[in-house]
This record gives sequence, C-alpha cells and structure tokens, in this order.
Amino acid sequence: STEAEQRFASIQEMQDAFAEYSKLEDAVKEDIVEKPETEKTRQVIDVEDLQREGNPFVDYINSLSEASAGNENAIAESQLASDFFDRIFVKNPLSDFIYESLVCDKINVILTGNAGDGKTTIAADIYRRITGEYPQILQPKIRAGDIIIVKDMSELPRQDQRAGVFKDALKDEGNRYLIVSNTGPLLESFRELKINGKKVDESELLKALEVDEPQLVLDDHFMVINIANMDSIEIACQVFERMLNIENWTAWAVCQHCESCPISKNVRLLQDDLQTVSHRITLLYRRLYEYDVCLTMRQMTGHLAYAITAGKNCADINAMSVIALQSCLNGSLFFNRFFGDDGNKVIPEALQLLTVRRVQDAEFGTLLDPYFERKAWVKDNVELPLSGEALGVSNNLMETNNHSIRRQVRRLVYFFGLLDNEAGKRYITTFLRSPMLINFLEYTQGITTITKMGEEKYRNQILQVLQEYFIGVRLPEETWQEQNLYLTLTPFGSSAGTQMALATFREEDFKLSVKHRYKVGDNSSYVLCLCHKNSDVEMTLNLPFLDYISRRYEGELAEELSAHYANRLEQFKVDLLDIYNKQKEDENDYLTLIRIRYGGGFEVIKVHVAGESLEVFS
Repeated sequence: STEAEQRFASIQEMQDAFAEYSKLEDAVKEDIVEKPETEKTRQVIDVEDLQREGNPFVDYINSLSEASAGNENAIAESQLASDFFDRIFVKNPLSDFIYESLVCDKINVILTGNAGDGKTTIAADIYRRITGEYPQILQPKIRAGDIIIVKDMSELPRQDQRAGVFKDALKDEGNRYLIVSNTGPLLESFRELKINGKKVDESELLKALEVDEPQLVLDDHFMVINIANMDSIEIACQVFERMLNIENWTAWAVCQHCESCPISKNVRLLQDDLQTVSHRITLLYRRLYEYDVCLTMRQMTGHLAYAITAGKNCADINAMSVIALQSCLNGSLFFNRFFGDDGNKVIPEALQLLTVRRVQDAEFGTLLDPYFERKAWVKDNVELPLSGEALGVSNNLMETNNHSIRRQVRRLVYFFGLLDNEAGKRYITTFLRSPMLINFLEYTQGITTITKMGEEKYRNQILQVLQEYFIGVRLPEETWQEQNLYLTLTPFGSSAGTQMALATFREEDFKLSVKHRYKVGDNSSYVLCLCHKNSDVEMTLNLPFLDYISRRYEGELAEELSAHYANRLEQFKVDLLDIYNKQKEDENDYLTLIRIRYGGGFEVIKVHVAGESLEVFS
C-alpha cells in the first residue's frame, strides 16, 4: 500500500493476514458449491471407473471356476478373504448339528469327506458363530473360545503330528476339538495312532465312514461325520440364486455394453424366472447323483459360475466390437454353456470342468419327446411353453440360420419352460433320460406317499423283472399274472424251458418302503427299498434300476441291466434262499419244477418221492 497506516507492521503480521484470508476463501467456496453437484461429480468418477475396470463381481464368480487359470477363489481359504464371500454364502445345515455337538453335547467331532465338499467353509462358519467374525487367515490349527479347530490334517507337516491331534483331544478335558480332514489323511493318521501303547482298530473308523448316520469312535470320545455321504445339491443351487441377487448386478445400469453383453443377457434371463431355473438345475444334478455321479460343492458352484459368465469378464467384453458381441451372444447364453458348448461346438476350456464332462457323458436332451416335437415343429406356427425373456431368446434363435437351433430350443425349454402339467413332466424326464426321476424324488423326499394301488403296480413290475432275471427268460409285458416269485437253479446267463425251483415266495411277502440313506440331525436322505416282510432282507431300489423297469415296460428291448445291479440281484437271491431254507425245512421232500409256457405263463410241477414210488402233481 502507498499509505503508511495501511501497510503491515511486520512480515509476521502479513503472513497471518494471508492465512486468515485463505481460510475465509475456502469457507466461501464450500457455501457456494451445492451438495448435489458434489454427488454428481463423484458419480461420474464411479462410472468412469466402472467402464474402465468393469463389474468386480464378475471377476469374483469367474474365480470360483476352474475353467481358467484365474481360479484363486475356488478353494474356501481364499474365499474367506474376499469382500464378496458374504454375498454368495449359504449356511450348510450340517453346521448347526456340529455346533450343538461341540458346544452343547461336549463331543469332539471328526468332519471328513472329499476335497471340495465344503468342510473348510463349515469350519469357518463354526469359528464365526463362536467369535462373531470369520478368521482373516484360517490356520491349520486355530482356537475359537474353548473349541480347537484343526482345519486340515494334511496341512500338518508330519504324520506323528496328525496322530498327536487325537491324543491331545483325548487328554484335553477343557476344550473340544473339531478335526477336519479328507478321508485319505484321516485313515493314515488312524493307522499311526496308538493309545496306551496299543494301535487303534482301523476297522472301527471304516465302519463309521460307511454307516448311514454319525458314529462314535475311540470309546465314544469322537463323533465321525462323513459329509461325502450327503449331497450338496440344494446348497449349490441356493448359492447360484445368491450369485444372481440384484445387488450384485446394479452396475449394469451404467454399463455401455449392457444390451449386447452376453453376461448381462444371461443375468436378465435367469433373474426373470430364477426359481424355475434353480429347480431344473436341481433335477439335473439330482439325476447325476442318483446315477452315482457325485459332484462336490466346489465343482457345482464352479460349473454354475462358468455358465453365467461363459468364462468372460468385463475386460473381454470391452475389447470386443458390437458385431463380435452379436455373433457370440447365443453361443454364450446360460443354457448352452451349462453343457460346455456354444450350441454347436464344444468349448475346449469348458472341458476343464469335471461337471461339464459328466453332463456331456449323460447325453441330456438327445432323447426326444414325440408330443413336444410334434407340437413344436410340425405346425406352421411354433408353440413353445415360454414367456418373458426366454420367449425373446427363442424368437431370436428362430431368426438365425443354424442347424443346431432345435437342440438349443430344447435346452431353453428345459430350463425356462412352463412344464407343470403331465406333458411337461414327461418332457423333463425324457430330456434327462430318466422316466422315473420325478416319481422317485416325490416318494423319497416325502412330497407324496405311495398309494396302495401305486405300490401294487410298482411291486408287480419289480417282481416280474426279478423273475425274468432269475429264470433267464424275458416275459411279455402285462402278461405275467403269477402270484409267486420262483428262485430257480439256473446257471448265470442261460435259460431252460423247465427249471427246478429252489424257493417260492408269494407276492404279498414283499412290500415297498422308504428308508434312510443318511441322517444327520434333522437332515435326512431317503431311498426306496423292496423288503421281505417277515425278515430283515431288503434290496435298495435306486433310480437306474427303476428306470430300467420303466423302460422295460415301455417296450425298449435293447435295454440291459447293468452288471453292478445284476450283482445286487444275485445277493438278494442268496439272502432270500437263506430265509426260505430256515422257514421251509419240512417241505424238503418235494421237488418243484417250473415249466415255462409259450407266451410267458408258468406250469408248476411237484414231484414227491416216497420209498420206491414217484408222485407227480401238476
């Protein structure tokens, strides 16, 4: 300033004045800038990040699948550290039973099974229930209150340390142990275990692994739970539903490729009728399970994650042109990638997934339902039981010139079709190549009970197949009216017009019943059995055998009984002969012959030897 009275008296005074002015200027700016404008600015930054980096949830579910090298979250230890884990987590009902056994019943628990069955996730859930949070790093041995969790026996460095875990648990009266192990390392540890200088009996553990419910071992100090005896199909499908929660996909609203992105198309398609799709996936996995294709939790969730994303991420989508996205859209849709192909050609990377290979082995969709085929293709106007997003997809498929369209449409109808009537159920069972699947599940899951008429029908069909097998002669359908089941002396694989009967049983000596396959707490799995009423002899009726019987009555002459089930029938025959010989000792002086008439009828001939005389009764 040119005026002396307006000048600063010192340098310090000038600095203080500038500092005050700076504070005042900042305050004025805060008052001028409106809050909505600040939010708008922040939103623009988020959109830019999204368009550049993509939806991080897509990368996460891709990491659950083993279809590529980016599968770091396929194992539970890595998932626990992810921020997205809670978004897809579904509690295993087995967790409640194990928690009560440890905390309430004060029993040590051995949780065993196959790799990928979900054992580590259960252990982490037990830890969270006790401490209130998941462990940041799940160490091989970790404490949660008065519970000691051994996460994985195979991670303990030495064999003597593994056996030492059991010794520590026996000595430690103040704590309870949850020992998690794959079955192989567990058996090896038992072989090395000595208590009071004596080796423990390994057979005790082997029996515990095979029984249909948790078993106490080592003088009732440990409860063995074999999770491999249970299936994780329902849990895997619940995880699938959580993957598709709207909160995981809100980013698509600002994605520039939303309309042409196959991942986005899959998500919208699946969300449109999620419960139907989840139920059809359950049926397909259940069909595999009942045919002895046992998939782990890890394998199923990885398969479903791959089917949603087709193995692609947002970076892949951003790098593709609009024309490239349109050309790969149909081939990347869920109902194709579920089977590991693009509707026509197999995708090599999909074959990395065991589930895809097993699904392809089953050849689902190769048998055709005549009623559906006639209604869908013969008429000029195609009539498909579809609606919503699925109907739009089918219309798009019809516009393309591709020889595999019909196969893709059949898959689309299976997953999304309105198939609640009898014709729809027949389409499902035909697609899955299992005519008895739905009835079998309804009976074994308690949805419906077998009526007296239904039991009589199935029992007669089963007994006719047994009779055919025992005599080595195929009988015409609906012509077997015998009230008896004859066990004859016939060499395996051969037949004769007249055969000697070793035992005779009445039709009413047998009944169908539903029995436990495995039971843990309130969770049960059931199976159908053919039981002899007056003894404990029974034969498990699994789905492949029931399907064989159903096809047999539908006239499929080429259908053959598997060697595995033939051995089971032989054992059932031996057990029945043993029962018969114990109960019918007074009739040993009679020789019974069975003559097989033309057309399938039987003529019973009894021969009685008395001294030098021979009596024949027909």
